[in-house]
Amino acid sequence: KIVKVKYKLNVLYNRKAEYALFRINQAYWEMGEKPSRLLAYRLKQKDSMNHIPGIRQSDGVISTSIRHINDGFRAFYNNLYSTQGSLDEQKFKAFFTDLNLPQLSTTDQQIIDAPVTVEEITRAINSMPLNKAPGLDGLPLDFCRAFEDMLSPLLLDVYNETFKVGSLPQSMHSGLITFIPKTGKDPLDPSGYRPISLLNSDQKILAKVLAGRLKVVMAKIIHADQSGFVPNRYGSDNIRQLVNLQNYVYDSVYPTVALSLDAAKAFDCVEWDYLFKTLEKFGFDLFLLQRSTRQGCPLSSGLFVIAIEPLAQKLRDNVNIFGISMGNSQHKLLLYADDMLLLMTQPGKSIPALLECIDSFTLLSGYRVNWDKSEAMPMSGHCPNTLFKQWEFRWSVNGLRYLGIQITSDYTKMVRANMEPMFERMKMEFGRWSRVRLTIWGKISCIKMMTAPMIFYILSNIPLHIPDKYFKDLDFLIGQFLWGSSPHRLSIKKLQASAKQGRFTLPNFQWYYWVINVKQLRAWLPTAPVKPIWSYIETEVNGGISPWRELFDTSHKLTHPIIANAKTLWCKLHRAGRWDFIKSPSATSWGNKRILIGGTSVDWLQWRKAGILNVSDLFDCGTKCFLSFDKIEELYKLQRNQFWRYVQIHSSLSKWLGTPLSCPVGKTGSRFIQLKIIHRWHRTPQQLYKWNLASTDECWRCDGQNASILHILWSCSALRDWWENIMEVIFSGSTVARWLALLPHSKKVLSSIPPSGRGLSVWIILALTTAKRVLLRHWRKKNPPPYEEWLMTMAKLASYEKVTYGLLDKLHQYDCIWSPFTSWLSVT
Repeated sequence: KIVKVKYKLNVLYNRKAEYALFRINQAYWEMGEKPSRLLAYRLKQKDSMNHIPGIRQSDGVISTSIRHINDGFRAFYNNLYSTQGSLDEQKFKAFFTDLNLPQLSTTDQQIIDAPVTVEEITRAINSMPLNKAPGLDGLPLDFCRAFEDMLSPLLLDVYNETFKVGSLPQSMHSGLITFIPKTGKDPLDPSGYRPISLLNSDQKILAKVLAGRLKVVMAKIIHADQSGFVPNRYGSDNIRQLVNLQNYVYDSVYPTVALSLDAAKAFDCVEWDYLFKTLEKFGFDLFLLQRSTRQGCPLSSGLFVIAIEPLAQKLRDNVNIFGISMGNSQHKLLLYADDMLLLMTQPGKSIPALLECIDSFTLLSGYRVNWDKSEAMPMSGHCPNTLFKQWEFRWSVNGLRYLGIQITSDYTKMVRANMEPMFERMKMEFGRWSRVRLTIWGKISCIKMMTAPMIFYILSNIPLHIPDKYFKDLDFLIGQFLWGSSPHRLSIKKLQASAKQGRFTLPNFQWYYWVINVKQLRAWLPTAPVKPIWSYIETEVNGGISPWRELFDTSHKLTHPIIANAKTLWCKLHRAGRWDFIKSPSATSWGNKRILIGGTSVDWLQWRKAGILNVSDLFDCGTKCFLSFDKIEELYKLQRNQFWRYVQIHSSLSKWLGTPLSCPVGKTGSRFIQLKIIHRWHRTPQQLYKWNLASTDECWRCDGQNASILHILWSCSALRDWWENIMEVIFSGSTVARWLALLPHSKKVLSSIPPSGRGLSVWIILALTTAKRVLLRHWRKKNPPPYEEWLMTMAKLASYEKVTYGLLDKLHQYDCIWSPFTSWLSVT
């Protein structure tokens, strides 16, 4: 009996192993070389990367014991998450005395305090990403989304009861902590890991609802120099502001420094009592919170930004901390959540006042600064090295790293300081990825998924001119990775063309650089809904006139490095897209070479002062018609004696009216197999003979002359029976003429299938593509591939597709597409 039971158990194990192998094959079929988590794991080798090798104990001994590692991490986080003492009410009042904090309006308080609704719960469930690790209850968000209609009312009852009772259920107080190693930190020290809390789905949904409400009011209560986790604010705003200020003080004779503060476990050290009191100061009612603002909770980032705002306001209000004065403004701070950069003049007076503020804030909130890891950098040319010897932080003459960007003390060296390390990192990664067996399609997916985000981040955060040389070097490096030592089959420009043009959609990084930077220029518009601080600085240095006008003034040479670079990119982008920016509705009306009166452009000061700046100011926003003089007189308060000028400008603009702006659209392309055929990936006898690489252009199967790609894949007499058998399967039970699908206008034939039968057109394309794939496997072989190989391939694809559609709960679509094949199998 024991033998029989063991045998049955082994049979079950074998079936389980077979199914596991099948799922692996199905995953590679579904994802393969697409930009996906599967490809990322292959490239990153994440299992070894997240391994905790050991822990350094208090006596300095390194232990690899799992028990010692668990005990060490438990002790570290028990200490980290333990409160440092009760809040001192007197010190809290003293700190907040005369602190000018904004208050929530009555309307905003009603938004925050309103009862939770089913619509909010449903919106939160649908806005959160899927395929994420669950909390202790083991229920992922995928489960909640699949049954949201049933769960939303139940969760609503739970949340309303929670607010009524005033406490969260015990399950919402619990979470799993997983650790992600920090780059460049000691892997043997628990502080070298970033703790991410895996929370239960019901808690995350409630936190998401509250975070959505918080986003509505964040911009109203958080100062503009805090760009972290506030809607429509970006880290690139901070860096652009910093570079503008560096340019402003570059030649100053007064010492000006930038000090980057390194916060110690900022998100994890916020004290409960302090956070509750701070929320009250802003006008919030009671929030139901956990100890610290946990990373992994949708609400934590917004709460931390609110928690650190009193410190930021204290520094802004402190008259003994001297920032960079420009016009009527003083710039002291650049914040992105806990990443704080202080800009100071007179550092001998400013730094002691800064230390005093931070020390008093630490006693209240738990926020601590690692002074020995904090860095100071000179911004002006007159900052002696002896300036910071009396303090603990490091003096970095060459620059410091802020938000992942290398900031140089000489801002003109910033481009080189960031681009060259990026190239070195790319070379290292490309060398490692070259050992992974990938097609060119997979390599392009690697670039899109792994390399492109890094490049885009650097390009979007450098507002200075990046020479074309760097983009040529970038294309050369990518070309080496794609083709290795083999000849380049396609140029980079062809690979960068769109999918509609039958290309591989490799990112054109120079175009992205143009677009990313030009997109920021919307902040220059007078009607921009959000205007970051740097837009006011650039207007100030431009003589109080918005730099938007400079984009359309071709006669004015600019000297400011950021504004000049923006104008250069604006012109390059319009030339590349063949758009005439001078004819844009947003183009300036004055100094515009397209608006000529008497053969020259004009600049009428009286009209400009009245508010007529752009071409669009002369048109009705609703009807898009040119305004009558009576309407212009009413809107802009012009005198009647300006009527002749009205006639002149109307005459000059009349040639534009009704001219549409258009952009060419490419041809429709197809996917990888079609791309191989389109780009003649496989060399035919006709091509080889034409290039004098073969003595004849005869087909290797039928010995026919002039063997083109059409002959090899279709009209070869040796393939007649093979295609006959396949067509019998493809069009069995179909009213569509079998040969029409292969004619030049087959797309029209397939698109003519009624909507109820669209699954048939997908099935035909899939079956024919598979047939071509099988033929390409047998390239340059005398005999055609066996018909059974196509059948086996289709059967394998059908099984993979069924699992894929089943996981997505869309088996009805699978049946719609694959019913011709399954029906044929059932009667064969």
